[in-house]
Amino acid sequence: MAIIKPTLNLVASEYTPEIINTTRASGATRVNAAGLVERVSDGTLRYDHDPTTLAGKGWLIEEARTNILIQSEDLQTNWTAQNVGFGTKGTAPDGKTTAELVDDSGGTASNHSVYYSYSFTSGTSYTLSAWFKVGSGSHGWLQMPSSAFPGNISAEFDIANLTSVDISDSGASAESITMVEYPNGWVRCSITDTADATTSGNVQMGLNDGNGTTTVFTGSGLDMYMWGIQLEAGSFASSYIPTTTAAVTRAKDVVSASLSDIDYIQDPFSGTLYVHGSFVNSGATGYLALAALYEDGNRYMYLEQQSNTVKAGGYDESGAKQFELTLISAALVSATDYRFAISFDTNDIAAVVDGGTVQTDGTATIANEVTDLYLGSLGGGQT
Repeated sequence: MAIIKPTLNLVASEYTPEIINTTRASGATRVNAAGLVERVSDGTLRYDHDPTTLAGKGWLIEEARTNILIQSEDLQTNWTAQNVGFGTKGTAPDGKTTAELVDDSGGTASNHSVYYSYSFTSGTSYTLSAWFKVGSGSHGWLQMPSSAFPGNISAEFDIANLTSVDISDSGASAESITMVEYPNGWVRCSITDTADATTSGNVQMGLNDGNGTTTVFTGSGLDMYMWGIQLEAGSFASSYIPTTTAAVTRAKDVVSASLSDIDYIQDPFSGTLYVHGSFVNSGATGYLALAALYEDGNRYMYLEQQSNTVKAGGYDESGAKQFELTLISAALVSATDYRFAISFDTNDIAAVVDGGTVQTDGTATIANEVTDLYLGSLGGGQT
């Protein structure tokens, strides 16, 4: 049997193929092969690595996000200190000497932290994240205010043992807590919840003595390293966005390949799209595109996450939806590799994920002049 080679074969690596076009109107960060947080310039396609295993993960394509908090690496400027002091700075997750050494030298008061006030919006999901590293103490904590959330959403993180304790949150069903290991003893921790009031309150980062509550401190000289605090509107922590004197927005990644220069367009238009990739967060609301074959705002085929499902679909020249097949309907797992294939021809659509049950549609009229492949978006300015 003859082997049919792909017309366009894009394998994610540190090298960006010439056919790939990447636009992003801002700088961004990635995790490099050494596990360090690395800044890259605008328009650079990021090849990301797992910070724990250092294995290559593939191209990182993200929506726009804003780090609301200023001075993300300088807790001694524009932040208010409560019963804490600062020691000699240490080496941060990006390899620079910017990590704050925060101690409980302020005494035995119940709160040892730094805080910054922000006005939250009801109904919006927020994620607060930061890196912690063991010093003479090993328990860090993050908190968002009870004025804006259903109870103080607050978590204590045991950095030495990689465990977390949900200290307080009457709306725990809406909450998530994560811990991700980085090299050199660093752990990125996050808490996520949805605001139930439009009001201001204090975002806090501090240290704890490990007893599972924020109310008792010994004042016995505990200290920890802290770095890279980030508050963003969204249901998971995105890649790190450094700030100084103002909030910073990382623009969305738009990654595409023009099909006009390759032997691809056929009459009648037919072919197969195979995509190997993963979604950062399986519970995200709305739509997250994995790939699309695109002609214009009416005619395109897509593969995307829709909340906790994955669907393949297509529109014709009038903008009418011609087909939509559900490939995954439940239990979509974050940061897990999936393999999707969509075979298409006039009145003949088939799609499958990971070699499972093939989904078909025998009536769809599809676009026949697709000109571009988009990765991580639907094309034409769509997300």
